[in-house]
Amino acid sequence: MRILHAHNEGTLSTRNTILLQMLEAAVDNVSSIEEAVDALRSNSYDVSIFDLDEWSCDSAKAIRRMRSVDPSLKVLVCGNSGTLGRVANLIKNGALDFILRPVRPDEFRMRVLRACNGQTPNSDSNKHTDRDFGPLRINPSCGEILLGGKSIDLTPRERGVLRVLLRANGNVVSKDAIASRIFSVSDSTDPKAIETYIHRLRRKTKHPSFNIETVRGFGYRLRLTENA
Repeated sequence: MRILHAHNEGTLSTRNTILLQMLEAAVDNVSSIEEAVDALRSNSYDVSIFDLDEWSCDSAKAIRRMRSVDPSLKVLVCGNSGTLGRVANLIKNGALDFILRPVRPDEFRMRVLRACNGQTPNSDSNKHTDRDFGPLRINPSCGEILLGGKSIDLTPRERGVLRVLLRANGNVVSKDAIASRIFSVSDSTDPKAIETYIHRLRRKTKHPSFNIETVRGFGYRLRLTENA
């Protein structure tokens, strides 16, 4: 999962960054609306965290500009009780949800994962979505991936690759596209590493009803078998 964290440098936003890293997320940090727009033009993000406490410009205008570049961008705003009066206007301008400080790690995790999985604050977390594929399912409350109802022992990067394939819902995803969703700008990236992750995932998720198919010259996809 790749996240755009919009904030000015400060102790509060640093805590958010640490919490995002605990979520095994690739995080790109920006400190101005120009940087945010440039990042959105170059990359795709699962969600953006917008820090109200440490942002000096017009936050509603900033969110509108960000979503004009990527209309599907899911924006979570974070702030203390003094920012509550601005929340309704921000949601009107495209924000999905609000996270109140002081942030509880479990609530922060839940709200970010629900947003990444395409769920609104009022969504039923038990309802199956397009994040299901045959026996595979993303648990929206904690982000783990289940195979036949059982958790799979995966590394953070393996889990990231499988999430990308799950969200593609059977469509082909290129190596470069997968890499762009699991590595941040500051990471040393090599799309060839994706081959290694795919190899490991095939071994760890072996199941008669689906496989991870290589589409030569294009990339990878999940494919249901005749046993599904």
